[in-house]
Amino acid sequence: MSMDITVLDDNGCPGLELQISVEQHYKLICAVRKLDLLLLDRIANYYEDAEYNNEELVSLEMEIEQLSSYFDEEELLCLLRDFKKLIHFARKKKQSIEAIAD
Repeated sequence: MSMDITVLDDNGCPGLELQISVEQHYKLICAVRKLDLLLLDRIANYYEDAEYNNEELVSLEMEIEQLSSYFDEEELLCLLRDFKKLIHFARKKKQSIEAIAD
C-alpha cells in the first residue's frame, strides 16, 4: 500500500507518478511538521487524497528544498528529488499534482 503522487493524463488516469510507503510518509510528515511546511502538510493524512494546483507548485518545490536539507538518508533524498522532477513535469504541462491514497 502506498500513497501515489501523480500528474493525471488527459483521460484522468495517473501518468507520471511517485509512490510513498507508510514508513517514508511517517518520516517525511514528522519533518514537515517540525519545519512547519504548510503545503506539504496537506498530505499528512496517508488515507486521504490531496491536490496541488499548478499555481502552488513553485512554493511546493521550495518546501521540498527545505525538507531535503533536513535529511541525510539517501532513500528519502531520492524520493524528494523524484518529487521535484514530478513538479517540473506538472509545471511544464500546466497541470496539477494529485496525491491519491491507495
